[in-house]
Amino acid sequence: MEKAGVMDLVVFLDQTSGTTNYYMLAFLAIPLIVSIVHLLVQYQERGNVVLKIGSRFTLWQTHAAFAVVVSFILTVCLLIVSYVLSGLIVGFDNTWITKDSILYELLGDKQHFSSIVPYVSTGRVLTIVFVNKFLSFLLIFFLALFLKRFIKNIAIILIILLAMSELDRTGMVPFEFFTFFASLSLEDWLHPVHIYYKCFYLFVLCLFLYGITGLLYEKKDFLQ
Repeated sequence: MEKAGVMDLVVFLDQTSGTTNYYMLAFLAIPLIVSIVHLLVQYQERGNVVLKIGSRFTLWQTHAAFAVVVSFILTVCLLIVSYVLSGLIVGFDNTWITKDSILYELLGDKQHFSSIVPYVSTGRVLTIVFVNKFLSFLLIFFLALFLKRFIKNIAIILIILLAMSELDRTGMVPFEFFTFFASLSLEDWLHPVHIYYKCFYLFVLCLFLYGITGLLYEKKDFLQ
């Protein structure tokens, strides 16, 4: 009989559950980050603060640096809390590297198991989850900052991002926005190249939003 381990709760293999997958993004990360962005813009884009900073470019760099730092802190906190709580519930053993695991039970071809064991060690799994979640949080920050240039109402921004994440989950559109790439499934762990592709996609999209939102800030009239 398969045995649940700490990784089964940290990264549940159905891509939606688990403390670091879809539901965490939709019901915790997105509302929290949108609220932080709203407070950041309210504080940093006041007239006296803008005058003190001196330039639109510097203001945007300040926003971007803040997003990177907070994304890092949120990722570290998420992994620590997730790992510790999961470990207290089911124990800290990484059962993924054994044949008593849920991962092994879900494998279609059991002969494939020995080839994926090196990719699911505790250190490697936590590192992959850290990179994936950090880029995911950073992307949500940049998406919220981008939308904030056009939409002042925080509730509308939140609804848009939640709608995008729900469309990702249900597959109602022929392409994915971001939560598909920000969540890891059994198929990803069986084929690690999928994980690299997802992280690369998130990184490129972060760079794109960083650039395009920076251009919007260069044209922003703070006197309005």
